[in-house]
Amino acid sequence: MRTSSALRHITDKLHCVDSDVWERGVHLRLRMNIVELGDGRLWLCAPGPIGEHIGLAIGALGEVSHIVAPNLNHYKFVPEAKRRFPNAVVYGAPGLATKRPALPIARTLEEPHEVGGGMSAIHIQGMPDVNEFVFYHRPSATLICTDLVQNVQDEDGFMTRLLYRAIGSWKKFGQNRYWKYRTRDRAAARASLERVLAWDFDRIVMAHGDIVQTGGREKLRASLAWLFG
Repeated sequence: MRTSSALRHITDKLHCVDSDVWERGVHLRLRMNIVELGDGRLWLCAPGPIGEHIGLAIGALGEVSHIVAPNLNHYKFVPEAKRRFPNAVVYGAPGLATKRPALPIARTLEEPHEVGGGMSAIHIQGMPDVNEFVFYHRPSATLICTDLVQNVQDEDGFMTRLLYRAIGSWKKFGQNRYWKYRTRDRAAARASLERVLAWDFDRIVMAHGDIVQTGGREKLRASLAWLFG
């Protein structure tokens, strides 16, 4: 079962859609981000369910030219997004085309991710099981990530709350135990995240949890004490 809320305006040129997905009794809230690149083009990251009303709302903003599967975990709704926006180019994280060869991936994400609109990208190294790319939207001083951090403050269902407690993500901002466990090369991960922290961002939007509207860079730095300490 899945449902999507309305298209939500975050700030100038940046929007999102929050979706509710239930799998095996666990409720997951997912966030898809949309950036207006200019010239009527849209960049869509970590697709979620796209029903008719969501598709029309996104279409009213412009034409989706880029669909991004930013890591090796968030790809389930890529085919649906491609069907909805057939002219878009689909980008997949390194290794995703091999992991899921049926996905309509046209290009592998790489640095620099030159799509315009003040967007920059960094590949988080040292986690080959995740291979996440994070993005900086310079016009809004926003870090756009997927699983790099979570900020789950409220969720429906006992099993969901139990899951987030088990991975250390319940009612707090930061990286969960899964992320830490999957970090194979701490030096490489640290070097990547030092580059991320060099970006001048204030806001953080992520796939799971509440948006951090201010103080994002300081909060991210504090959450990485386990890696930098």
